[in-house]
Amino acid sequence: MMQQQKSDTRVDAMGEQSSDSRTAPTPDVFWTFADLSAGGDGCWPWKRSMKPHGYGQYRGINAHRVAYRLAVGDVPEGLVLDHLCFNRACVNPSHLRAVTVRENAARVGGAGSRALRDRGLCVQCHKPSVTYRCAGCREVHNASDRARRAK
Repeated sequence: MMQQQKSDTRVDAMGEQSSDSRTAPTPDVFWTFADLSAGGDGCWPWKRSMKPHGYGQYRGINAHRVAYRLAVGDVPEGLVLDHLCFNRACVNPSHLRAVTVRENAARVGGAGSRALRDRGLCVQCHKPSVTYRCAGCREVHNASDRARRAK
């Protein structure tokens, strides 16, 4: 027997059905979780939950994917989002581009972090640093590494 759908069923930002309106991000709420102080051209780092590899997370979904969906639309099938700024925490839609997996892998290839290091910037937050990660990002990274290994 088929279950009857509730009348309040809706589609969330990632195209999944949900009867709970709390799972559907609204732009006014979502953007409060990003640091927009750098303006339109700068990186907008995600201020909330982070995944171990530096990507922002919004209700179990990569935050940059939600940002792209809210600002641009769906990521075309078969494509992935590439951070043009090489900052995984960035959710600025103008820093995101839909590309093939092959193109993304070829472009990244370590070049992003090398370019940032050559300019004397932290690869995580892009603040001036003489090391790969600034002291603050290194502390956060090491703490999350210890927590992950302790599991």
